[in-house]
Amino acid sequence: MDLTFSVFLKSQVPEFSMGPEAFALLRETYPGAVIRYLDTYGEFVESLSETDIGVTWRMGAGDYPSSGRLKSIVTPAAGRDWVHPDPSGRVSTFYGAFHGKIMGESLLAMILHFNNGLHFQLRNQWESKWERALPFRRRLLNGQRVLILGYGNLGRECSVFLKRLGLEVWGTKRFLPELNGDENVLLFDEGLAKLGGFDHVVSLLPGDESTRGLIGREHFRSMKRSAVFYSLGRGLAIREAELVEALREGEIAGAGLDVFEVEPLAAESSLWSMPNVLLTPHVSACYSDYGRLFVEELVSSTLPMVLER
Repeated sequence: MDLTFSVFLKSQVPEFSMGPEAFALLRETYPGAVIRYLDTYGEFVESLSETDIGVTWRMGAGDYPSSGRLKSIVTPAAGRDWVHPDPSGRVSTFYGAFHGKIMGESLLAMILHFNNGLHFQLRNQWESKWERALPFRRRLLNGQRVLILGYGNLGRECSVFLKRLGLEVWGTKRFLPELNGDENVLLFDEGLAKLGGFDHVVSLLPGDESTRGLIGREHFRSMKRSAVFYSLGRGLAIREAELVEALREGEIAGAGLDVFEVEPLAAESSLWSMPNVLLTPHVSACYSDYGRLFVEELVSSTLPMVLER
């Protein structure tokens, strides 16, 4: 089947800006396909009535054509922030589900950072200080317990990755689906009630009104004082000022943060200078493999679903 694609994947982040070189597998799999690479969002929207599949980072609810060939809008993004579904329901929308393969490594890097006290060791390096008796007890990962708040596709992929290293991983969901026998999943409120039993607590919560300000001081107080909190989902789910206070008061040992209530993080934020915080600027999925994984998913699973409709 000959298909027509309109592609608008421009981004200031190099890993997210994809042109013809990223779509070699698509051309090999559908040699008769016509792939248009558009330079502006306006050109992309104008092309949609004469294309079968649009591939984009953003799509306004009012920008879907009322008629024409368009079958589906596909985005690499996992979150629903930027690509809105077709209000008429005529055009299907598909979001990326491959991010866990990447973000599992970002999460592991943060866990290893805190598990090995690298924030203490880096401070000593900057001060040219030789201190073998660190004020920190290092532990093997094996047997440590991780709780993932928000156990969707992303959480499951991270869980598989961490389990291979001997970590015991639990997830939370608002509703309990049918589960594989090897998955430890709790209802969300039950997971929050058991925070004190975990060494690492990870928020992969999505960013919508149902999660706004969901995690705050009462939850940090319930965690072990030796535990570390990580936020890689959406920052609006965390009451950031309360996290700062919990870190200052030693209610938790540290925080690995990739997402924030307001981005970019303000220069005057206390988080920049806190010694027990590892801060990255919303880059947990920024790996050179991003485009390859997206196109592999597009070809192997997304397009077959589009064509079945």
